[in-house]
Order: sequence, then structure tokens, then C-alpha cells
Amino acid sequence: MLIDLQLSTSTVKGHIRETKEFLAFLGKKPLCRETIREYLMLYKSKNSYVYKNVLSSIKRFVRDYLELEQMVSTFKFPKHIYRPKIIPTKEKIRRFYKSLDSLKEKALFLMYATTGLRNKELLSLTLNDVDFNSKTITPRKNNQTTKKVWCTFYN
Repeated sequence: MLIDLQLSTSTVKGHIRETKEFLAFLGKKPLCRETIREYLMLYKSKNSYVYKNVLSSIKRFVRDYLELEQMVSTFKFPKHIYRPKIIPTKEKIRRFYKSLDSLKEKALFLMYATTGLRNKELLSLTLNDVDFNSKTITPRKNNQTTKKVWCTFYN
């Protein structure tokens, strides 16, 4: 049994969660292609990334742990459609800014646009977090694990 040891912790946890859900679905049903297909149909109409994750977990479990590769070899991953982000023009941004009602809304918009801070980070700022001389903002760490930022700047 060959196991890829380069999986991240979150990936492993996701595989375990998906495998448990699959096994709960199986119950006393026989493990076969039709049963796997029936389970995957529950996710077919959802986001293609969700379907891919579920299929990946099932393939890993059946192929690597049960060593029944022929059972899952015909299942294919969905193709993801690349949709480029549509960036508003400067004129649209200006119109949006001018349509804001209060000075507070305009200040928040400009801070979002220039600092890259998240909603909660920006709204929890205090005057002590802002250095007006160097135009630096040092947001407080609120048990953040995904964003490794020490400071940001504004103009």
C-alpha cells in the first residue's frame, strides 16, 4: 500500500470527514461502482470543487486502503471552468464612491481599497492601531491562522 505523505493536515482531515460520510451512506449497502455513483450523484449538482473533493476522498480510500483500484478507476474528475475576474473600470469605481451617502462609508471604502484588510480587521481598528505619521496600520491578532500580516499601509 503506497500512501502519499505530502498531504497537508487540512487535506487529511477533509479526506477523513468525507470518508466517514461515505461509510455512513454505505451502511449495509454493498461497496460497488453503482453505490459509489449513487453517492456521488448527491454532489453532482453542487459546486464542482465540492464534487472533486468528495471523489478524491473516495478514490483515496477505495484505492489506497481497500486496494480496489479497478472499482474507482473509471470515475473522472470534473473540469473546472475558468472564469476571469471582471475588474471595474476607474470610472465605475468613481461613480460607486460618489454614490456613497456618508463620510464614514467613503472612509471605509477607501480603507478597504488601499489596505487589503478584512472586514472584521478594519472594523476592529482603534486609533492606537494607526500610525498617522508613517501611514501604517498594525491590526491586532485575533487568533488568525490564515493571514500572516504584521502591518499594512494606507494613502
